[in-house]
Amino acid sequence: MEFICASEPSHMGRGTYPRATRLHDGSILGTLTEFHDGENVVVTTKSTDNGNTWVPYGEVTRGFGDVDNPFVLQLPNGEILCTFRNHTTNATGGHIHHRITVCVSADGGRKWKFLSMPDESSNPARGLWEPFLRLAKDGSLQLYYSKELSPSDQDSILQISHDGGKTWDDESAFTGHDMVTRDGMLGLAELNGELVAVFETDEDGIMHIKCVTSPDDGKTWSNRQLVYRAGKWTAAAPQVANIGGVLVVTFQTDEDGEGMGLKCMVGKPGNWVLKVKLGAVGVWSGIMALDDRSALVMFDESGTCKARKITLKR
Repeated sequence: MEFICASEPSHMGRGTYPRATRLHDGSILGTLTEFHDGENVVVTTKSTDNGNTWVPYGEVTRGFGDVDNPFVLQLPNGEILCTFRNHTTNATGGHIHHRITVCVSADGGRKWKFLSMPDESSNPARGLWEPFLRLAKDGSLQLYYSKELSPSDQDSILQISHDGGKTWDDESAFTGHDMVTRDGMLGLAELNGELVAVFETDEDGIMHIKCVTSPDDGKTWSNRQLVYRAGKWTAAAPQVANIGGVLVVTFQTDEDGEGMGLKCMVGKPGNWVLKVKLGAVGVWSGIMALDDRSALVMFDESGTCKARKITLKR
């Protein structure tokens, strides 16, 4: 088994934290955070050729605080949701109010309006980070994110909506709640009837990648285990996708001594069989499956968001 990477990545836009989703019409809607004259601007970008080219499309929101970590998902009714961190900062950049916000678009991702605020905190030490949306098998909407309890303690959180993101049930923690660790940067994918969540953690020292599994679509979680450790180096910010029945976990690491670069692990929990270098420079990667043989890996390369197609060759 090997991966073939496209020789040249496509350009999604200037900014950071790129993510994307397949729309019902077959196009791909991307999102990223741009920076303009002191403002953070969450924008959308669109591809109609499977990620080979992108055009600017819409603006979700903008603000002078810490607005970042956008994630997009289309609902069965055609509406598109974008969730992101939406934090108020003081004059020195310190956080004074944290929020996870959800906005909605009814026109394919061009125009947006506020929908809900699933969580917020006025405690500067209790940050809210990296929201991730998925549709559950029962039709409900799941929102995953990271919640800081202290500078040394962060849990993985799940909230559920039964009305398309307008209102949310009480939160539940499913990793980190029984230990003092910084679990974060959640990514999720299904494999063989199980839901797999990958995350970074400092449980045993320096940041590395672990996962947990759920046999019931997120109701219960167990089997906390290692995905990848980079020795004395950092492995962080994972995301995951199912490509033809195997999981591909992207992450950033400085283990090659060249600054942060992108790699991925291929396999399944308990059996990661292949490590692939995706790029010498890159951070905050996202990944989405294109078909049962290929995926689109998105990343920030020195302030430019790019997308590279990778193909699994068996």
